[in-house]
Amino acid sequence: RNAPALWRAISTMVDEDAQFAQQLKLRFVGKVDISAKEELKILGLWDHVEIIDYMPHDKLMQYLTGSQVLLLLVNQSKNARMILTGKVFEYLKAERPILAVAPKDGDLSKLIAETRSGVVCAFNDKEAMVTELRSMWDAHLLDKLTVKSSDVKRFSRQNLTHELAQLFDELQHIQE
Repeated sequence: RNAPALWRAISTMVDEDAQFAQQLKLRFVGKVDISAKEELKILGLWDHVEIIDYMPHDKLMQYLTGSQVLLLLVNQSKNARMILTGKVFEYLKAERPILAVAPKDGDLSKLIAETRSGVVCAFNDKEAMVTELRSMWDAHLLDKLTVKSSDVKRFSRQNLTHELAQLFDELQHIQE
């Protein structure tokens, strides 16, 4: 996936804030779209990029929980509003702020708002991305870049499995 507006927003932040530029690290785990790589190089962000091709799940969770912000990109497609990836639940479990690039009126946006786990910016809204990046950066500097864990715990696999089991029990009682 590629998010040109986000890369431009990050480039703006790098140009405007030397401390941000000094501390910025964009760590990607897994395959990275070639167009994203090219865009990052063109914008002069490549020195801030680290790509890790593969990582076992347990180590991945360590990286997620050790990150300041988790980036979640949704494909820009006609059904993007309905996309709710499994990755978002891993991100919720990590209890780190999420910066998602996705439809503002989609299911992912609703989940992130409901859990107060981050922000969603529309695909091409560079100005909103700069605003959100600045806000997250300022919170980081004040050591206040957090997610309220009580808001996300109900979306853990254990809680969701429990809710599903209750639903099956209710359906079974209806049929009896």
